[in-house]
Amino acid sequence: MKKRLYEIIKAKGLVFSKTHKIVLTNGRNGEWLFDIRSVFLDPEGLDILGQLFWDEFETKLPFQVGGLEVGAIPFIAAIQLEGRKRGYNINGFIIRKERRNVGLCRSVEGIITDEKIVIVDDLMNSGNSQRSVQAKLKSEGGKISGLYVVVDFKNNNGKKFCEEEGVEFHSLFSIEDFGIKKSRAVPQKRSVVQLNWTFCPPNPNYFFVVPKSTPVLDDEKLYYGTDSGIFYALHQKTGKVMWQYQTGNKEKGIFSSPSIIGDLIIFGGYDGNCYALNKESGDVIWEFTEADFIGSSPAIASDLNMVFIGLEHQVPGKKGSVVALDVDSGNKKWDFVVSEYLHGTPAYLASKKVVAIGTNDSIVYLFKAETGRLLWEFQTGGQIKASLCFDEKRNTVIFGSFDGNCYGVDVDSGEEVFRVKTDNQVYSTPLVVGDNLYVTSTDKYFYNFDLDKEVISKKIRTNGKILSSPRLIDGGIYFGANDGIVRAYDLVDQKITLAAQFPERITGSIVKSDRYDIFYATAYDNQVFAFSEV
Repeated sequence: MKKRLYEIIKAKGLVFSKTHKIVLTNGRNGEWLFDIRSVFLDPEGLDILGQLFWDEFETKLPFQVGGLEVGAIPFIAAIQLEGRKRGYNINGFIIRKERRNVGLCRSVEGIITDEKIVIVDDLMNSGNSQRSVQAKLKSEGGKISGLYVVVDFKNNNGKKFCEEEGVEFHSLFSIEDFGIKKSRAVPQKRSVVQLNWTFCPPNPNYFFVVPKSTPVLDDEKLYYGTDSGIFYALHQKTGKVMWQYQTGNKEKGIFSSPSIIGDLIIFGGYDGNCYALNKESGDVIWEFTEADFIGSSPAIASDLNMVFIGLEHQVPGKKGSVVALDVDSGNKKWDFVVSEYLHGTPAYLASKKVVAIGTNDSIVYLFKAETGRLLWEFQTGGQIKASLCFDEKRNTVIFGSFDGNCYGVDVDSGEEVFRVKTDNQVYSTPLVVGDNLYVTSTDKYFYNFDLDKEVISKKIRTNGKILSSPRLIDGGIYFGANDGIVRAYDLVDQKITLAAQFPERITGSIVKSDRYDIFYATAYDNQVFAFSEV
């Protein structure tokens, strides 16, 4: 049977560039590719695979079998049906690459039991997909015991995964069996991380896969808002709830990332209120209630004792506004009305006392912070949903747009200085460090842009859209992605030096507690993962 399966794979599952165009993950053309899914869809090949699996695993019962969509689905079915022929009814489940955001919103289809888990797959290469499966299983209380694949690429990175996780590995063939030489894989730097704690608030809204409330830290507590409308203060070391406050909207809750000034923690809610709470007790100090919704985050001007935030209104033609409030009282100092909703977050430049904000009408506005006087407006080709940053050395304000560009605009004149072109929407806030600009995009790439030469000096691909805004922490640029991986980009070596896998899409910015040496990553479902590098 194995010989016959080899013939089927060679005929249907091994493709060369002479007959098919093959595109690699880096966009270049490939010379060969294993298309084992074609074998899974061949009745004879699938039947043989089921029998060969049981010939090896029948003595290893009890176990359950699972795998990552889409490739593992027919393989799991074949194993279950062959098992039934042999008198065994084994449990099976399918792991989604990304949790569904409609219907039952499941990450795993089927039920995971207490039996040991055997994961099946078409290939074993870098081990990246197996790491993702392991992270998802651990979040469900499971762990891979055995891994069974059709073709092993003999990649040391995949071997390292099995060794680190204590996974018993089985393969039917290696690429060398088909006359293909093993390529020298570049070792992946994956720092070992320790998961300190996970916080899972109730009633997440899976429909909105967007950046939500990114935590802010003081000396002891972590503060952030959730989809259920609850604002939490957690202990940084333990994740224990110190206090919580319920806002008025329990369906879309709080997307706003909070800001701290003095004893106040300030944020907006989708109930239309901007809140200032005492950060020690959670007591309400003041509320500003003139909006219908607030998805924007506050920007603090401590030198002016003012806070700026975007508002949204159910008023045709006047759906958005930016408002300046007194920090102590919440009283309005000025506002500016725009035609469309305003989800964007303001940015304040203290040296010039100006505030900038982007809107859903695709315009960035710059105001005198004290009076609200409009200084200029800059039109882009797409909505601006995140915040902006200032490069004081070059006197520019920098921001991403849904038109796929990251713009640099002169603060004084409002004229375009440069743009960084990406291949999809930019839903994150760029970061300037020295003479470099760091941009993340939903085209799945992380960009390092040289501000002096105005060229992209480095471009790194991930396996998921990037909604997380880059942050400078300990000499590295940290960001999350929709593949569930938190990465760190080393400023000196200009390469990824950390790749930590988590079970859900990481859409929030990464933050760190210097007191406890703990990092925090927030997922789109409001989970907080507290971890340390080992």
